[in-house]
Amino acid sequence: MPTCESCGLQLTWKQSFRIQFHFHKYIQCPYCKKKQYIYNNKKAIILLLPLIASPLIVNLFIDFTAFGSIIIGLLVSPFSYKLKNNCPSLQK
Repeated sequence: MPTCESCGLQLTWKQSFRIQFHFHKYIQCPYCKKKQYIYNNKKAIILLLPLIASPLIVNLFIDFTAFGSIIIGLLVSPFSYKLKNNCPSLQK
């Protein structure tokens, strides 16, 4: 789960899930109210891809729809990003 770099507190799953649908590149920490930039954790995304795709593979053997894969993807997606104090696009 994402953790605020300023105060060190971890966001809840519900807060993390809502953040994904913001159109801004940053959010305000719900605890310390400081600006936090959303940073994609590429390692987590690579590790989560097999988990999301596994229901589609299982579908070959039992009746499991693509809808189940989408639900699993949404449930684990809050684990795929981090929060940073600095804007990731300005860093070299």
